[in-house]
Amino acid sequence: MRGPSKKSSYLKRSLRKLILWLLLILTLSGLGYVAYVLLAERYPNIRKAIFSQPVKKIDFLSDGVLSAHWASAVVSVKKDVDIMDVNILEIRDKLKLFRQIKYVEVKRAFPDTIRINVKERRPILRVLVQKKDSGKITKDQMFVDSEGVVFHALGYSKEMIARLPYLDCAMIRKAKHSDQYECTNGIDGIATLMSMAEKDYPNIYSQFEVVSCDKIDKKRAVPWQRIKIRCSFANEVIFSDNDLKEQLKKLDFVLSDPKVSNRLPLLKLDFTLGKEVVVKFKDNYGVR
Repeated sequence: MRGPSKKSSYLKRSLRKLILWLLLILTLSGLGYVAYVLLAERYPNIRKAIFSQPVKKIDFLSDGVLSAHWASAVVSVKKDVDIMDVNILEIRDKLKLFRQIKYVEVKRAFPDTIRINVKERRPILRVLVQKKDSGKITKDQMFVDSEGVVFHALGYSKEMIARLPYLDCAMIRKAKHSDQYECTNGIDGIATLMSMAEKDYPNIYSQFEVVSCDKIDKKRAVPWQRIKIRCSFANEVIFSDNDLKEQLKKLDFVLSDPKVSNRLPLLKLDFTLGKEVVVKFKDNYGVR
């Protein structure tokens, strides 16, 4: 048998050398890029010298309803301004003035793009805040998220707004050191209840009109709150802030009972007494 030809051996050696050279070039390129990034972060002039291009595009991405058109009206970048001369911290701070925005990140995407990524607050309730303007009392519609942040909102459709129950305005107060509004205690339990009802009992949730909450009862060994809801099917539905899932299940069961459903709207439904449910009809006849 003949061994491998000289030509075949030569080709194999050449191929191995070529692969080694390519790996070396890729490794050196990678190290060079890493070194550039580190130096460019520490010394912006290095990056500016290489990427000296005007901003051509602003990429705006939101997880909510705010649009790129809206962002372009708020964030203005002058024509032919170099990307490194754009103050991204100023853009971020300008957007953070809108309380609808929960989180904002602004980055340069070389060579010519400013990239903006925002996360919006999701409203769970709306509230009418009373204001005095030139001696006249006006009502200003605002929104509340699950953290109790009160904010003005842009971009919501009328249909979406109409689905939101109202929060009793007594649960809103002006913050001490700003002109902003904030919620009093109790929003956590309300937020949980709204989320469960919207997800598991949408037909019941759609009939919620006004929500409020009692202050914490500090006399009890375990502090608790009462969540009160005015609905189209009852003047008042009362929940405790414990085991809301079970209470919603009971509410659904009670409303499906013909003895109750045929006599709506009710005067009162109370689920705060453990296993018992208080049902009061408008003729003052109550059952448990």
